[in-house]
Amino acid sequence: MIGVVAGHPRRGDVRARLVELDERNVAAARQAGRAAGLDNVEVLHADAGTTDACVGAVPARIVVACGIFVNITASDIRTTVTALPSLCAPPMH
Repeated sequence: MIGVVAGHPRRGDVRARLVELDERNVAAARQAGRAAGLDNVEVLHADAGTTDACVGAVPARIVVACGIFVNITASDIRTTVTALPSLCAPPMH
């Protein structure tokens, strides 16, 4: 995500939170964000499966949930997919 945002013409308009549990990935993402000059990209060392990770970042215009479904049960996948829209801001008109 950092590479995509870094190359986008509206990069200055982006405010993002990346949530990652693995400390090595957190360190790498923070370094990449700094190197790309993305001051509005926060990298949070936390469990994305908890609602605490969302405090202050929702409602969001875009929510990308990746790498989580391999770690949870089918029932939890359904619950997560059902809950994801509640993290989103209403559509802009």
